[in-house]
Amino acid sequence: MQLKNWLEEHYPQLSTHGVQGKHFPAPQWAVLFANAAGMLQMAGFLFMFGGPMLFQGMGIPTPSWAQFVFDNKLMCYGGIYVMNMVAAKFVQTGAFEIYHNDELVFSKRQLQRLPDINEVVQILGRRGLHMEN
Repeated sequence: MQLKNWLEEHYPQLSTHGVQGKHFPAPQWAVLFANAAGMLQMAGFLFMFGGPMLFQGMGIPTPSWAQFVFDNKLMCYGGIYVMNMVAAKFVQTGAFEIYHNDELVFSKRQLQRLPDINEVVQILGRRGLHMEN
């Protein structure tokens, strides 16, 4: 984000010279996993705080596993929270790519690293784009 902001500040002409970044969506399975984790999180919270009434309303005794959840809300909340954070990581692609006139000139996905500012300045300079003061 810092590099993006720096580029916008020092190269305001980028949008008119065909330089762009592209969004890479996460794989469909990761999106489904993250959505399911979110739904499980909501269901878990509802169950932790409303579960005793559910069993009472149905007129059945509370199972021991459910009683454990009710008695250990903080620990269960922490587990659900961590599960949701892990699921959110699956949908972050970490992509940072620079295109000029639809040609890929830098790819974090291919090189497994972000460029430094000097590298970006050199890449853009070789393509005839220079920093504005």
